[in-house]
Amino acid sequence: MSNRNNNRNNSSSRNNNSRNNNSRNKKQRRRRPFNKGIFAAKSIFFLVAVASVVAGWFFAGITIERFVNHNIYGNDMSRQLVAQGDEGLKVHFIDVGQGDAILVEFPDGARMLVDAGHRRSQSQFSQYLSANIFGGQTGRDRRIDYFVMTHSDADHIGNAVYVLTNYTVGTVFRPPSFSQAEYDRRLHRSERYYSYFASYSTVTVHPTVGWRETTERIYNLNYAENVRMNSAGLYVQRGGVTVTWLAPVTMHWTVSSVSSQRNNISTILLVEYRDRSVMLTGDATSATEGEALELSNFPSNIDVLQVGHHGSNSSSSPEFLRALTPTYAIISVGQNTYGHPTGRVLGNLKTHGGIESHQIYTTLQNGNIVAFVDSEKGNISIISGIANEDIALWVPYWGIFIPILVVIFGVLFTNDIMRLATIKKKR
Repeated sequence: MSNRNNNRNNSSSRNNNSRNNNSRNKKQRRRRPFNKGIFAAKSIFFLVAVASVVAGWFFAGITIERFVNHNIYGNDMSRQLVAQGDEGLKVHFIDVGQGDAILVEFPDGARMLVDAGHRRSQSQFSQYLSANIFGGQTGRDRRIDYFVMTHSDADHIGNAVYVLTNYTVGTVFRPPSFSQAEYDRRLHRSERYYSYFASYSTVTVHPTVGWRETTERIYNLNYAENVRMNSAGLYVQRGGVTVTWLAPVTMHWTVSSVSSQRNNISTILLVEYRDRSVMLTGDATSATEGEALELSNFPSNIDVLQVGHHGSNSSSSPEFLRALTPTYAIISVGQNTYGHPTGRVLGNLKTHGGIESHQIYTTLQNGNIVAFVDSEKGNISIISGIANEDIALWVPYWGIFIPILVVIFGVLFTNDIMRLATIKKKR
């Protein structure tokens, strides 16, 4: 009996000793001193991890970004196709929302800007020019040889003052429309331009255009080198390209029905190169189209038609489309409450213009669009989806790897930080 009790006591004693030993070991582990060597090794490991992530961004990340822009978004590919035609013709239809802004690049490097969009589109308009037209050039080192203002609506020349102020402009082709104040006060009194005001009836300008400021810059040699009035029969010829004015034909208007008059005197341009042709119509109405149709040099079988007035029913008459039979149609349009492009116009393009659905492009659906004619064979291609700037993937990249680095830091240094905090408390 006593042996059993002794055994129990011995067993109990051993258990107590084991517990005491475990407790001592835990305390010893807790009290293990801060090891600077291990901390330094962990720090080096973490810095190597950070360096690897940064290096991964510069090498793998940028490569992935280029791949995505090239193969998924098509930005690189589109830019390369556009850039390769330095000796060809490029007509850029810039996505400025509900408005027009078109830049024609001549094979010899000259540039013609046709309208400049609404003021509210200034950011995307300027970004596109910087990224796709002027490269690293800044300020007034950037030259626009010709600036055509098709008519005085805000969604077409709202950025005219911005262009004249921030770019060097050669010749301005202005619409034959005047604000009442401009006409009455003879804002520009020089003999050279007085005849313009004496010859044309007043057509009120859209109130949001800032027309006085625009005209003050037009006639200031610090902003424009020359001024011409839009009129059928004008032309520009250089680098194998001919740009011909087909409208406005009729130049005298009364002050009634002012809004339609601004569109009635809209310019129609024909751009020709290597037996290819692109027609730019601004907001020309069916009446304006009809007058242009009567001209002896009116074309047939053109390649690209910029559909008039953003696809409004006021333009693109069946007679006009049947005469042109374009291969492609491009509509400059954004989100709007007017119903542009209308179903009737889209139907006319197919029925009377003979255009297939897949050959109709809109800046709303396709973004920035370029009609490109190569100089060697005269082949024409339509390139769409050109971004104002590349899609940046650094946000998702760092969004993934920063949390990973935080976890690694926590695993490596939490205990060390706690030990240091304990040591400071004891001191």
